[in-house]
Amino acid sequence: DERIEEACALAEGFIYCVTVTGVTGARREVPTNVFGLLDRIRKHTTLPIAVGFGISEREHVESLTGHAQAAVVGSALINVIHSAPPDERLRRAGDFIAKLAGR
Repeated sequence: DERIEEACALAEGFIYCVTVTGVTGARREVPTNVFGLLDRIRKHTTLPIAVGFGISEREHVESLTGHAQAAVVGSALINVIHSAPPDERLRRAGDFIAKLAGR
């Protein structure tokens, strides 16, 4: 908690919270222990909290509602782009982002 407090005191803009220790990549679900971590962070800052690492489904984004103000999606979006034919990449990336956003 001391490190969280110190990091929050130095932060500007937003707090970026990773869901797992280790490497990034799409996961099946958001680890449940991240919600306790988000609660601990919130005690030390009023900045928006962005959560990343493993966010790849609409359900992940929905599970963060009320705990975080943003979801950071990297690997899953790169996978969508990489797996699409070149002329479909932009549309498929947009569709994926819209799905994550619930549109």
